[in-house]
Amino acid sequence: MIIMKHTASDTSDMSQIFFEFTDTQGEKIYYGNYEFYKECITNRDRMFDCPQNLREEEMFEVPDWAANKVVYQIFPALFCSITTGR
Repeated sequence: MIIMKHTASDTSDMSQIFFEFTDTQGEKIYYGNYEFYKECITNRDRMFDCPQNLREEEMFEVPDWAANKVVYQIFPALFCSITTGR
């Protein structure tokens, strides 16, 4: 299971995020700022910066069926060959 965790700052338009990975035995490892850590990340210097560009009216609530899910965007046109004779 992969969980993205974030911290918000009241003083800037920037949040920091990191990822928590849990294996099938329940062992956790954390990923932030392009490195893995065995302890939960609390130092903001070890987190990824995540600018907040959404205005209040652009925000939405995630429906219950989508909570804690991974969504993939697949663009079939990118896999399409434009050459003829295939």
